[in-house]
Amino acid sequence: MNRQNYASGAVGTQQLRGGARSRRPVGTLPFRYLRRAAVPAGVRPATRWTGQICPIVLTDITAFSAHRRSDEDRLILRRTMYDMLQRAFEAAGLMWRELHTEDRGDGTLIVVPPDTPASAVAARALGHLGAALRWHNQSASDALRMQLRVALHAGPVIRDAQGVTGHAINQTARLVQARILRKLLTETRADLGVIVSAYIYDYVIRQHEGQPMDATPYRKIRFRVKESALTAWIHLTGAASE
Repeated sequence: MNRQNYASGAVGTQQLRGGARSRRPVGTLPFRYLRRAAVPAGVRPATRWTGQICPIVLTDITAFSAHRRSDEDRLILRRTMYDMLQRAFEAAGLMWRELHTEDRGDGTLIVVPPDTPASAVAARALGHLGAALRWHNQSASDALRMQLRVALHAGPVIRDAQGVTGHAINQTARLVQARILRKLLTETRADLGVIVSAYIYDYVIRQHEGQPMDATPYRKIRFRVKESALTAWIHLTGAASE
């Protein structure tokens, strides 16, 4: 992947009004690039998607509340995450304005239109996202290094005035909270930890093995979250995990 797609220009000292100069932590994307990917509150009404099978993505920044991070660091991490997500989805041909998004503080919920193949997310968008994270982390400080967990599932969604809900969204939330995924990210220091439901693995990833994705790197896991016993598949990306 061409790193220039995610390039942020020179890092370090930035000229401010009145001649003052400010230092920006190395490895962070400048605000002028992040502004266009400001935290969205749901771009496209999903009312007509009610009851339809939609690809569902849920992200979570690992150790977002860690003591090594200040509130300013967390703000930068959020903006960087949204910038990378928007660029990754759009590089995969999925326009950000056509997705339903809901902010989750240290992550985001993304519901993809039902007429979009889940392979567009699993094969292309997540590939671009992994490359963006690798580029960011190469020069990021410890406080701004980002390990991102991403869960991918598909199922019916229900829309109300507050957003979207449904059993499939609940299951996606349980996937992203899997303790084994957190543990593996901590042990390997991988950039990106992807966890997909058995449905996505069986009917998307395995069916497209090698065209355009390879099922080999995925590892099968079984775990419990709250009252649910789940089977899922995990894939880690990033130099530390490879």
